[in-house]
Amino acid sequence: MKGKKGIFPIILMLLLAGCAGESPAPETDSPAAVTALEKTEDKEAGKDAGFPEAQNMARGTVVRTVDGDTYVLNIDGRETKVRLIGVDTPESAAPSSYYKDNTEEGRMVSDIVKDRITEGSVLYVETDVQETDRYGRLLAYLYFEDGTMVQEWLLGSGYANTATYPPNVKYAERFAELAHKAAESGAGLWDGYFEEEE
Repeated sequence: MKGKKGIFPIILMLLLAGCAGESPAPETDSPAAVTALEKTEDKEAGKDAGFPEAQNMARGTVVRTVDGDTYVLNIDGRETKVRLIGVDTPESAAPSSYYKDNTEEGRMVSDIVKDRITEGSVLYVETDVQETDRYGRLLAYLYFEDGTMVQEWLLGSGYANTATYPPNVKYAERFAELAHKAAESGAGLWDGYFEEEE
């Protein structure tokens, strides 16, 4: 009997160890599966961009602009909802159950963004430590083909304010400086909508 009791825990451990190595395959349409992501299947994707770092980034084609800080991109053949890291624009497309209301300023910024980031535009995608948010959106820094970061354009123009959520803080200091300069000059929504924190 002693021999049989001693072998049961060993068999159980082997079975559990075998199961631990198996994990479900990732969903190919989920942002986590696209994580910048497979750096893009096309090794030539960033070659023609106006900045060398693009060669190490995923390339996305704009499907649509949801609002000032959220876009849908086609990345390697998959539609992926992307939320900008480090910035927040006023709401324009929030559901009624959301804790923030849609505003006229949000609609204005959304229209400005839609004029600059049109369907079919190419944006380059850089991720940070945390790649998705609780809504399943890919969290990213986006770049125009000339190398200008979308977040820097929004902050410098006064169309966005900073929104820092660790661990995604790679450019937080730079974003704070841009927002401060926009506030000092009264750019965009700093002329009455945004208020600088002390």
